[in-house]
Amino acid sequence: MNRNSDQAPPPGELSGRFAVGLRGSAQQPSPSLPDGRAASPGGRGKAARLLVGVLAPALVLLGLVWFLHGGHLLCVFYELTGLWCPGCGSGRAFRALLRGELLRALGHNAAFVLLGLPCGVLLAREYLRFVFPGLGLRKLALHARVGPAALAILLIFWLLRNLPAFAFLAP
Repeated sequence: MNRNSDQAPPPGELSGRFAVGLRGSAQQPSPSLPDGRAASPGGRGKAARLLVGVLAPALVLLGLVWFLHGGHLLCVFYELTGLWCPGCGSGRAFRALLRGELLRALGHNAAFVLLGLPCGVLLAREYLRFVFPGLGLRKLALHARVGPAALAILLIFWLLRNLPAFAFLAP
C-alpha cells in the first residue's frame, strides 16, 4: 500500500517513532515479583502514604517540642542585610497564636497570620487526602490567580515592612 507521506495513517494504524509508546503498552506483560506473583499497582503508593503519614507528623511534633521549649529561629537574611524578610517574626506570631493572642500575633507578622495559616490549613488537608484516601476528600481546585496574588501580597508586605513609614509591620 503506497501512501503519500503528507497523509495521516488510517484509523487504527500507527506508524513512526510514536507507535511503540502509544500502541505497545497494552501488549507488554504486567510486572511481576521475583516469586512470580503479579505486582500490585498500588504498592508504591501505599508505602509512600505510610512513609509520609508517619514521618510528617513526627517531624512536626519534634519541631513543636523544640520550638515550645525555647528553640528560636534565626533569620539569615536579616543577619546579612539588616532588613526584615517576610518570615521575620513568624515564630513569635506562631507562639502568640498558640497562646490565643491574635492581635499580638498580627503585630509580630501579619503576613504569617493572614497568608501562612490558610496555607497551613490547605497543606494539612492535602496531607489528610494523600495519607487517608478513604476519607473521600476531593482535590481542591483553587483559582489560577490565587498563587500569584498571594505572592504579590507577600512581596508588597516585604517591601513595606522595611520602609520607615510602615514600621508597624516590622516584628
